[in-house]
Amino acid sequence: MSVGNNKFDNIIKLNSRRRITSCNVHDPLADTITRLKNGYMRKLNYVYVIKSKFIISVLDKLSMLGYIGNIVAEERDIKVYLVYLQHTPIIDYLKCLSTPGRRLTTSVNNIPRSRFGVAGEFLLSTSKGIITDTEARTINQGGELLLEVFSCRK
Repeated sequence: MSVGNNKFDNIIKLNSRRRITSCNVHDPLADTITRLKNGYMRKLNYVYVIKSKFIISVLDKLSMLGYIGNIVAEERDIKVYLVYLQHTPIIDYLKCLSTPGRRLTTSVNNIPRSRFGVAGEFLLSTSKGIITDTEARTINQGGELLLEVFSCRK
């Protein structure tokens, strides 16, 4: 058997070039968070995530807060540039809270405080868009708890 004549060569090349496969993703936010964590662990400059309006708005908020770099929306996916400070990832803790099987909604009075103090933040999905926990308290708006993020280097 000669090298290069394998019927799976084209599939492998496509997957290694784009890093996005056409598999079913039931929780795109959790998939995005996992890709960001894996990219930081491997010290990559950028990662590709699945494109949707919801994911773009979450990534845009994380970018405005300084947790990730630029976001480049391509035809079928999003290229997310990761931020490092002295060769260490800027994000110390990133956890997805709400899942498709367990939606965590909260009123403005019950929005939790981050266990990391001032350096930690929650992202909420509200009727006003994706906002942080401090913004939600300011405008008196509750919503669905999406994720918790923390950085001691920011």
